[in-house]
Amino acid sequence: MKIVKYVLLCVFILSVVTGCGSSANDKNKIALSSSPEYTTYVQDRANVLDGKTKEYLEKNSHELYQKQHVQITVFTIKSLNGADIKEYSNKLFRQLGIGDKDTNKGILILVAADDKKARIEVGYGLEGSLNDGKVGEILREKMFPSFKKKDYNQGIVNGYNALIEAINKEK
Repeated sequence: MKIVKYVLLCVFILSVVTGCGSSANDKNKIALSSSPEYTTYVQDRANVLDGKTKEYLEKNSHELYQKQHVQITVFTIKSLNGADIKEYSNKLFRQLGIGDKDTNKGILILVAADDKKARIEVGYGLEGSLNDGKVGEILREKMFPSFKKKDYNQGIVNGYNALIEAINKEK
């Protein structure tokens, strides 16, 4: 009996020391898919994007990163489940590690389809070309009109292209 208690104590101590135990930070993490569908640039958890759109976004995001070291990630979910979209997108942006550590040129396009909400999170390295006003304009004029028609493919592509256009103007 003493050996069993000793072994359990050792396992407990090891789990605490190595971080295998649950921590407060685990509550703040957003569960990311490890399914084969997960890619670097597109994760369509709400199932609102067709294959052609995903392929377009993946290809162009890969090329953009190769040429300009800018990462654009599109992430769709069904619902925020009551979470604030600004906080959610900020946590997701950090958790995914979008953008180069040195230049911080990353963009997250987050769409919560059932909540009818979207947000574009921009890394500090791109705030010159993509300030809050410009990002709001892209959401209002390029994305939301298509979203109102439930055409998430066109809305995301419109917003994506507008982001690239703004980045290229700044060069």
